[in-house]
Amino acid sequence: MEDSSGNCRLQTITDPTSVKDGCMQENRARYQQTQTPHPTPPMSEPLYTMFTGPNADNNQQLLLEGKLPIPGGLAYPTQAFLRHCRLHDSYWPRPFPLTVEEHVDFWSRTPENNGHFKAGALSELLASCDTAFWDLPLRSGHVPELWKNLMNFAIEKKPGDFRPQGMRTIQLFNSEAQANYKKAGRAAEEDDIIPAGQCGSCKLHQSIDLALSKRLIWDSLILERRSSGWISNDATALRRFGLPVTVTNLMFDILAKAKHRVRTGFGDSDRTFGPTGDVPFQGCGQGNGAGPCIWVAISAILIDAMEAEGFGYKSNTALTNEEFFASCFCFVDDTDVMESNDNVETAGKDLLPLVQSALDLWSGGISATGGAINPAKSFWWLIDFKWRPSSGTRAFRRKAEMPGELTLQDPTGAWATL
Repeated sequence: MEDSSGNCRLQTITDPTSVKDGCMQENRARYQQTQTPHPTPPMSEPLYTMFTGPNADNNQQLLLEGKLPIPGGLAYPTQAFLRHCRLHDSYWPRPFPLTVEEHVDFWSRTPENNGHFKAGALSELLASCDTAFWDLPLRSGHVPELWKNLMNFAIEKKPGDFRPQGMRTIQLFNSEAQANYKKAGRAAEEDDIIPAGQCGSCKLHQSIDLALSKRLIWDSLILERRSSGWISNDATALRRFGLPVTVTNLMFDILAKAKHRVRTGFGDSDRTFGPTGDVPFQGCGQGNGAGPCIWVAISAILIDAMEAEGFGYKSNTALTNEEFFASCFCFVDDTDVMESNDNVETAGKDLLPLVQSALDLWSGGISATGGAINPAKSFWWLIDFKWRPSSGTRAFRRKAEMPGELTLQDPTGAWATL
């Protein structure tokens, strides 16, 4: 809490009403970060009117076709992100009706033992009825009233830290509103839309595979004695993946029209909360079944933009002499961005401007989606080598031997040093 002198102090609150009010206040602030205190590009003109005004549907289609005129006054990373939003060459539209088999498969995988939908999936008649009621909103785009109820509850990020801003908010969605979005991820994999650098939410990919890839790149850098910059960051597109417009509009209408409540140790709140103005809350919400797919869709565009600009690491395999390229290593929203020189003659200090440019494009691309990089959860290395004449070997340079810093905008709009 902040007192009259502007100093912050912690206060333990045990009153049920005050606890729920505090959670509502924190959640409202989180869901409005795209517009306050620092408006992001999609919440600012001209993009806000382009994609929410009367010509929004037409502009979205032009963007997917790569025919939308990009306003010249936008920041370069935003322009680059928009240019790479066009449909992939291998894209082909798919029907997305929900089948009885998919309904039964979804509930058979649900980790519960006494749910009525899971029990109904055992009956052919009930499963057919449930599928029909589930499928109608996906076809029509109409949001059932029951789907608009969102429950928000907080869990600890760090043991013992019960500050609202220090906890993780999970949103509980109606289960029927979520199941169809995994289809988009499967379609993207079949169409080879997901870049190799994204290992999250993909079949036959595990975090250990990503760790191995990073280790192999590090070993290659050491063997070749090449300088590089390595940025590890944490970040606070579905039609491109094949979802029909009715399905994407349905999901975002659920988020825009949602009635939010909070759940605490004192029970569920009777009151609901919403945005302070006419602009709906932004973000897909942690707990949304479409969340991983949404981030994979966004990161695919970002990685394409990074590779198109030439950022990353290039080398040749030892046995076949095939060229390979890597720019990003992503596991859902945790990302490592790298930039390396093409030869051993480029010193680390000379590479620093390119590393900053890579960070600018990546962080600017995330900002173009309404997001931001959290500096507190991000760090970087500048890797370089020096020759030791006495031993005839190379060794890593120390930080004091090549000073430098990287900067980026934090969620408040202030420039922070990593």
